[in-house]
Amino acid sequence: MGRAEERSVAAIALATGASRIFGLVRDMLLFALLGLSPWNGIFVFAFTVPNLFRRLLGEGALASAMLPLFSETLVRDSRERAFAFLNQILTRLAVALGLLLLVAALAFLSLRQFLDPHWELALRFTVLLSPYLPLTCLCAMLCGALNGLGSFGWPALTSLWLNCSLLLAAALGLWLVPGDAAGATLLLCAGVLAGGCVQLAFPWILLRRRLWKFRWIWPSSTLLLRLWHLFLPALLGAAVVQVNAAISRLLAFSLTGNGISTLYLASRLVELPLGVFSISIATVAFTDLARLAASGDRAAFGERYRSACRSIAMVTVPAMLGLFLLGRPILTLFFRWGHYGASELEQTIPVLCASALGIPSYALSALAVRAFHARQDMATPLRIALVSVVANLILTVVLARRCAATGIALAGVASSLIQWVLLEWRARAFLGPLVPSRFWMTFSKLLLANGFLAFLLLAIGRWIPFAIPPRPAALLQLSLSLPLGFAGYFFLLRRVHFDEVSLFSTFFSHFFRRRSR
Repeated sequence: MGRAEERSVAAIALATGASRIFGLVRDMLLFALLGLSPWNGIFVFAFTVPNLFRRLLGEGALASAMLPLFSETLVRDSRERAFAFLNQILTRLAVALGLLLLVAALAFLSLRQFLDPHWELALRFTVLLSPYLPLTCLCAMLCGALNGLGSFGWPALTSLWLNCSLLLAAALGLWLVPGDAAGATLLLCAGVLAGGCVQLAFPWILLRRRLWKFRWIWPSSTLLLRLWHLFLPALLGAAVVQVNAAISRLLAFSLTGNGISTLYLASRLVELPLGVFSISIATVAFTDLARLAASGDRAAFGERYRSACRSIAMVTVPAMLGLFLLGRPILTLFFRWGHYGASELEQTIPVLCASALGIPSYALSALAVRAFHARQDMATPLRIALVSVVANLILTVVLARRCAATGIALAGVASSLIQWVLLEWRARAFLGPLVPSRFWMTFSKLLLANGFLAFLLLAIGRWIPFAIPPRPAALLQLSLSLPLGFAGYFFLLRRVHFDEVSLFSTFFSHFFRRRSR
């Protein structure tokens, strides 16, 4: 990975990390404002629907299909032609989403009298929040274009603007309408819509500075036909991923009372290292892979992919160890409050440990899927995703009966591992051997560094005196384990000359350079 790519990864990681922190504060204010009242459920339900479409259309299938063609047009034609292609997509997406919102509103008005009052209220707020759908999907398209042009840090901040808007709305709710849950929910909806407007305006302005100007372009083109053929398999693949997650949640809800809550908490902690570093690496790699695929440089394509794999393994394996070995102090320090006591913590720990085992395979599978998408092959990841769903369903039914929520988490880990192995197997045609020549050298270096990290974390945990109360003991253990563990891991990787270790140096130099401004 070159210095430019490392700086891009660092920029995305910093932006994503800031957004995640604001998201946690947002959730704290949300529960302080609405608690566990029915209004909280109504708002979460209404906000989930546009987010689902955003993952399927904006940030998922359409973005994956658009970026390789956009990059190919930049490489083989001109920026003006690429911008015209972008405008063709935006024109059709705006019209399609507008018609979708109109049909949804008419369907709600026609059926509202037949609905249960609780569902009627939830769907009413869903319709109220529906304008957020075109805002966030159009924003995702513009951010994809910015990534294709080599800009990563600023587009990654779009989620931050939404979180800031919701934070402001929740603070206004606590100040202006304390105790009025309905009024507070309306304020939160207004915060979502305002945040969506800012989200769309931000990349719009950035693209305008790069000489892009939106124009309604309705006539079709060869690129649009190719986009359509890429989009449909990608849409089905994204839908399969959502179905896979829904299967686990539905079975957790039906087989065990609080299993869905422990799975949700474990997934939130697992998503932190995945979101901050792994997705940042995959996002930058996707743009590079799309450009290399367009230029036809197969050797450079394979080397860029393997470099991204090494970077992801360098980050995700210690993250897996950290959550596995430090799960108890993390849960004790941050979540053991109020109704979440020692009993709930003990039920969550095995689920968290099981979920943590899947961090490397989740991240590597996401990168492998993007490698196929960069080559405009959407069908192969779709077929493999279907195999993964079947494996997840079978394993979930078998393991959930024996291990409840822990079994469901293990089934998800196993299905993601199956997906990654199958993707690597099918990618041999353009990536080379399944086990590349540098694999064993890379594996031995990572094994040595992570073995030292595990020893250090276990030693610090045993050193903590048992007489200290749980929360101060957890604070002391994390205060020692995280800096010492990271420093030891980083130092050992440097000593064994692990190539991608410079990513850490770039990240912190980027961080402190921004702090000093």
